[in-house]
Amino acid sequence: SLVCARVREREREEGETFFRFNAQGIMKLLECPGLLRTMQLLSCDLGDCLLECRLDAYSCKRTGTEKKVGKEIEQHAVAEFTATPTSSLPVPNPVLSPPGMGLEATSPIGSWNDSVTRKTLANLILTMNSSFQDYDFRSVRPEQFTLYPSLDIIMHSINQNLDEAYRYYETAHPAINLRQELWGEIDKVVDLQDSKVYSFLSDGESDPFSEEGRIWAFNFFFYNHQLKRVVFFFCYCVTKTADSYLSSSSASEDERGLDERLRSESTDRGIYGDSMEDI
Repeated sequence: SLVCARVREREREEGETFFRFNAQGIMKLLECPGLLRTMQLLSCDLGDCLLECRLDAYSCKRTGTEKKVGKEIEQHAVAEFTATPTSSLPVPNPVLSPPGMGLEATSPIGSWNDSVTRKTLANLILTMNSSFQDYDFRSVRPEQFTLYPSLDIIMHSINQNLDEAYRYYETAHPAINLRQELWGEIDKVVDLQDSKVYSFLSDGESDPFSEEGRIWAFNFFFYNHQLKRVVFFFCYCVTKTADSYLSSSSASEDERGLDERLRSESTDRGIYGDSMEDI
């Protein structure tokens, strides 16, 4: 797939480092205990299925390496988008302009004539590479992202998907409103009313969004351009008979628990530890 390929496979095929996000270009993960706690509470066993959630908060303030990688992504995306005929795009979109219009062409997240659009695309891609470091999303096309005009609609949709998890937890802890806690913690990081909401449209191949056995899944980016922060919310419900669940539910994983796995990942990244007050 041109959209997503594992970094190691590309290295073997091409005999050189292609785009090592594991070593460079990783965004700074913000330490947000409230988000971590909420993620743990939402990730639960619902009987016949398992709910897994990921809530990652990143700073979009780029340092030297991130600036270089981000610029390369912007240049690559602009070149690909303006050169490809509209008829060959994998995801039809009526707002796309005809080919040959250069930076006047429009993508689902804005006009390429606007530097904010180009930086937004790069930051969304860097966010996915930071959250899923076994994958390289550099070749993701702009039309695979969607900008949603209404925050309320997105919140309602997410709440509907998570309703069973809310009820499951609140039955045992009636004094806690998990729904309010979720949105309150996200709001602390990005100020939801001043944020834009994006989503990634998977091509269904070679990416972490399209594994078999999932009943439903969603991903959203809550991006505050002024604060230069983004919260990435990825959640899915998987049947316990799915291969993806069976392969990831060994006894040792169950014993360690979600918190230890998260902190182990973050330690490997070498970027976890900046609190909100440090940004």
